[in-house]
Amino acid sequence: MPGQRADHHIGHALKGPKFTPHDFRRIFITELVNSGLPIHIGAALLGHLNVQTTRGYVAVFDEDVIRHYQEHLEHRRQIRPTDEYRDTTSDEWAEFE
Repeated sequence: MPGQRADHHIGHALKGPKFTPHDFRRIFITELVNSGLPIHIGAALLGHLNVQTTRGYVAVFDEDVIRHYQEHLEHRRQIRPTDEYRDTTSDEWAEFE
């Protein structure tokens, strides 16, 4: 149709979610941080002066929190003396409950 922009036609032809460049920034930094990149490095990559701005961009998923915590524990166990890790006694469980 004369006078209408090509992107208008493309937008109507493609049914589905609409993404903006800003959405891709959020997806990009979420993937990096959830893959282990320290958030302050991500902030520098995005040009944020305040890491709290970057924190607002990052989607945090429960499974990522659990995975990162388990990886952290495993790493700590590898660098700590093995005699610090032992099975819990019945008395300790009773005290905990």
